[in-house]
Amino acid sequence: MGWHENRDDEILIQDFRIPVSSSIMAQISPEFHKLFFTQHGTPRKSIELPNEDPVAFGMICESAHGSFIPQDHVSLQSLANMADAIQRYKIPATSRVHHTVDFSFTVHAFRLGTLSTIELLKLLGVAKVLGSTKYNQLLEDVFLQYPLQLEAFSSEQIAGSCDKNCAIL
Repeated sequence: MGWHENRDDEILIQDFRIPVSSSIMAQISPEFHKLFFTQHGTPRKSIELPNEDPVAFGMICESAHGSFIPQDHVSLQSLANMADAIQRYKIPATSRVHHTVDFSFTVHAFRLGTLSTIELLKLLGVAKVLGSTKYNQLLEDVFLQYPLQLEAFSSEQIAGSCDKNCAIL
């Protein structure tokens, strides 16, 4: 029996409806428990998250329910959004969702030689969420194994993506 058959709730993100099991989602983190259940323990029937990325959050829900996420479906932007969500919703490192993000990070990290500077900054952001060991290893891999070909940033890229990671590069 698939998890779609056990759905009792849905997440509304922009024009997307993601069917979920409230009990499965609530087990992922205390933050999700607050989203899916009232203070009295009754389930909410619909959760609106208008500021989430529907693709990334859909992958989080699929992973939470035990579905495999094909890596060719996980863009670097979706991975960055998933990492932001696991940090924002305090999803523990022991969860299936965290392991999915970790695995997707590893797949993208194998392609370091093909990443642009902006993509590398996104991957550094994911590594920071996954912990200092991943972050330090990625920095070591970037600077010791791959020669960086830094390109100039456009004003849109600077406004949208640069943070502390720019200072490191």
